Amino acid sequence: MGRLTNNINFRLTSVVFFFIFVCIVFLVYYVNSSTKDLIIQNETRSMKTIGDGIAHTLSDRIESVKAMDTTLASQNEAVLMLTGNTDIKPHLENEYRKLLTNDHNYSGVTLLDMQGHPVLQVSGNNLDLSSLDIKNEAWFEQALEEKKPYVSKSILYFQQKSIALLPFTAPVLDSSEKQIGVLALFLDWNVFTSRFLDSVRVAGKGYGYILDNKGNVIAHAVDKTLLGKSVASFDFIQKSLSMKYGVLEYNWKGKKKIMSLSYIPENGSNQAGQSRYYRYPIICSDQY
Repeated sequence: MGRLTNNINFRLTSVVFFFIFVCIVFLVYYVNSSTKDLIIQNETRSMKTIGDGIAHTLSDRIESVKAMDTTLASQNEAVLMLTGNTDIKPHLENEYRKLLTNDHNYSGVTLLDMQGHPVLQVSGNNLDLSSLDIKNEAWFEQALEEKKPYVSKSILYFQQKSIALLPFTAPVLDSSEKQIGVLALFLDWNVFTSRFLDSVRVAGKGYGYILDNKGNVIAHAVDKTLLGKSVASFDFIQKSLSMKYGVLEYNWKGKKKIMSLSYIPENGSNQAGQSRYYRYPIICSDQY
């Protein structure tokens, strides 16, 4: 009888210990899973905050450059140059050069006639803009068509992509409000991205990059060889372009990654204050 009792006690003890072991394993798994979920949630919030911050900063910069471009285009000296008064050229050239010297956000100013021929062109950083066939550039054609300030949807690259410019254009109007030319102001894209994107990291390994609305990489915090290249063929990029905002999980080379999406409004908004057009998806990506 005592032997039977000992066997029963041993079995009961074994069952209890096994149950405790299972509970501990489950608890460890639950804690690890919950901790991981919490970390991912925190990193996602962090990516969203960073992405929205970059979007807000870039949006402000775009509006600032548009305002400067419009101001330059409205100057009487620009009108005089385009109507044949070349005596004003040294003064205007000096004004443009002072702008580039005092504000390193800009790399060039070009005053163009209606055919796209430069009437006056000033550039900095050993940059030669004369190689541009401006009359065939989409941003010049759009400036003529829309007859209002316009921001290019693509980046211009020079010197093996070591120089990147974002063109802004504004119409030059005479006293009768007839358009007689275009003022092109070139934002130094690298100055912006080096300050507000390249140093961005999420949890030490996440990073940011910016696409145009066709899926071309126009800025990347980590891999500069991707600049100017299309990544539109990837499914997760197509999803991100269609999502516009939010968070997307995807697989990359056998590893799970998560991206947070922020967009910059292009023009106008609906009655709810939501943007009707979009430019430059800003993506913060992290691996987990």
